[in-house]
Amino acid sequence: MFTEESVCLRVDVQRAVQSLPRDQRDSILLVLVEGLTVRQAATLLGVSQETVDRHVRRGVRRLRYQLLPYS
Repeated sequence: MFTEESVCLRVDVQRAVQSLPRDQRDSILLVLVEGLTVRQAATLLGVSQETVDRHVRRGVRRLRYQLLPYS
């Protein structure tokens, strides 16, 4: 069963991910959700590995800040 708090967390996570800039969102979804390597994600997105790595780091930092009330 899902608790009210877990449902709220799920909705807030979805909103936080959707609020990210597209480059950060795409990089996070490919690397952290889909499990692609940074190299694979970079190839798919047509950018360098460093760019994907930077987008993931910045996106995760932003998500942590937005979801701070849950920590």
